[in-house]
Amino acid sequence: MTASFTDTNTIKKDIKMYGQVWDEFINKRQIDSLNDIYFAKTSITILSSENIGGVDDFKAYYKNLITGLPDLEFNISKVFEQDEKEKTQKVYFMN
Repeated sequence: MTASFTDTNTIKKDIKMYGQVWDEFINKRQIDSLNDIYFAKTSITILSSENIGGVDDFKAYYKNLITGLPDLEFNISKVFEQDEKEKTQKVYFMN
């Protein structure tokens, strides 16, 4: 999604949804909140070690992460957008 084609209300709604999904998954340990409602079945997560393809592999990777890091917490501390003159992107930080 690019902000240049999206109104402010939609952006706020998307940020709220993003926060809710990750809060359920990371903070409340609700593994099934990672699903094809919120993530494309053909999504690819790019990591330094290897890429993860699809929702099931994504869920398995993060399930291992929260199992190995039981004190891991998620919150959105900043959301900002790049200048619309260039390709717009959102950057989310996890604490």
